Amino acid sequence: MFPVIDFLAGPDTYRNLPALIGDAEEGKRPAALEFRIEETYAGIDPFREVGVGAFVPVTRGCNNMCAFCVVPFTRGRERSQPFSAVMDEVRRVVEKGYGEITLLGQNVNSYADPEGGETLPPCFVPSAGRLPDAGSALRLLIPKIFLPILLTP
Repeated sequence: MFPVIDFLAGPDTYRNLPALIGDAEEGKRPAALEFRIEETYAGIDPFREVGVGAFVPVTRGCNNMCAFCVVPFTRGRERSQPFSAVMDEVRRVVEKGYGEITLLGQNVNSYADPEGGETLPPCFVPSAGRLPDAGSALRLLIPKIFLPILLTP
């Protein structure tokens, strides 16, 4: 049908990529497009090139249901990472020397900690003291509301 396509993978099937690639190498043409509402990318440590800035995902999905957008249908309703998991990843990237962190998500400004109800940006300000030394400051970027926050540990 489409001879140039070796396999199809939806956004929730990234953990199955090695198997899909293996099947494709054997001449099969697998497709994994299922939606997994429980998928939050937890436990995935992304490869980052050495640099100044790092991206940290904090939300997934969207509740807006815009007529032109497929996100609510392909990634599901909006859900936030636990604040403790977000801080763990922020801590890891700061320890690696990144001084600028951009929080990612379809609607970052609607972040709500599923464990404690904390919201952005207020939850990060008292947390600055729990971060390793980031030099003079850590610049936190929240894209949706364009609010740079300087955190001094």
